[in-house]
Order: sequence, then structure tokens, then C-alpha cells
Amino acid sequence: MMQNYSLAVFLLHDKCRGMHGIFETDEPHKQAPREFFKTFDPSIKENDLVVVETGTRHHASVVKIVAVDVPPVFTSSAQARWIIQRVDSADYQKLRAMEDQAVAAVKDAELRKERSDLKKTMLGDFGDTLNALPIVNQVAVNGGVHLLEATPAPQPAKV
Repeated sequence: MMQNYSLAVFLLHDKCRGMHGIFETDEPHKQAPREFFKTFDPSIKENDLVVVETGTRHHASVVKIVAVDVPPVFTSSAQARWIIQRVDSADYQKLRAMEDQAVAAVKDAELRKERSDLKKTMLGDFGDTLNALPIVNQVAVNGGVHLLEATPAPQPAKV
């Protein structure tokens, strides 16, 4: 007589695959125990993240697959739970990359605006005089600085 009916599918269908997965632990230095899961999905491989049935969190959680095609232990009393689906994070990773690019553009725009506003506030009517200073016209060349000839700064109009 069978003791663990959650393993019966392995007797009835030869395409059912056993896998070991681990839940993430709250303690990074502690190794999570391996648990046995079952699936018909032939595409799941080691290191994939999968959604599995659980008794908590809306009856589903994510585990990392650490071993595939693990034979069932028919004498085990531990319930073999189903893998609901593999997590495909490719679109999520693309979305995060687009968001990172957008945030970088916003930060750059903020910096340029702040710099422009500060220049207007601090330089005011003397912008032409200060822009003619030799240091303003220096350029980087091959990792160094290329010193340009100083052009005389315009003199303020005498009143």
C-alpha cells in the first residue's frame, strides 16, 4: 500500500519530473533545506526560479531549483508539491533597464537645470567676462588637458 499519494503521479506518468528547490532564507549565512517538487514542464532547469504551491502567501511562493530530474523517494512521507510555473524574468529585466535609463536621464536633466540656474544667479550680467577666462576654454585631449591660448577678457564698459 502506498504511504504518500502525492508521489502517485510518478507511477502513472513517466513524463513527471522531480526537482529539488530551496526557499530563500531570512538568514543569508544559513543554507536553506532542499524540498522535493514535481512538474510536467520539460523546460525547467537548475537555477530557474519557479512558483510553487504552498500553504501560505496566497498558496504560492517562489523557490530556486537546485537539482532537476530527481527520482522520487516512494518511502518518504514528505508531500511533493506542484511547480505552478517557471518565472520568466526577461521582460522584467528589460523593464528595469529602461527604468534605470529613464532615471539617469532625469538626474542628468536635473543637474543641467541646477547648473544653468546657478550660473544665471551667480554670473548674472558678468557672464561674458567670466566665460572669457582661460580656464573656461580648456579641453581634455588624450586623457590630459590641452591648454589653449588665453584670449583677453572683454573689459567692462567705463561709465
